Amino acid sequence: MKIGITQYEKLLHEEKLDLLLKGNSGFKGISIGYARVGSDVKSIKDNIKEGDILVVPSTKPPDVPYLIRCDGIITDGGGKTSHAAVFCKYHNIPCIIGTGNATKILENYNGKLLIYVDMNIGLVYKIKEV
Repeated sequence: MKIGITQYEKLLHEEKLDLLLKGNSGFKGISIGYARVGSDVKSIKDNIKEGDILVVPSTKPPDVPYLIRCDGIITDGGGKTSHAAVFCKYHNIPCIIGTGNATKILENYNGKLLIYVDMNIGLVYKIKEV
């Protein structure tokens, strides 16, 4: 879910949320959702739900029908002109690129971890494990 100022931002400023990883802003925004992690979009396409935050090594044009379901996208690689960054800018979806290891850090939490993602500055915080 795309959000504005919330209770999570207040918790963040009180240093009560755990920082999980950092990257670069591909497109600005703030989102909260469940991390949906995969080795590529095709491998998890049937599990992606509305409002999830997709965590994959990269995206490509055939992935578009699945990407539009997400409230955020995090990639291991990519730069400002990567497919993920350009797609997210065009579709107004917050995006973090170039984390280097987001899929490795979050792989064991697939669909079980609620995260707060500040894509304005490229930071991902853990809210709770389900």
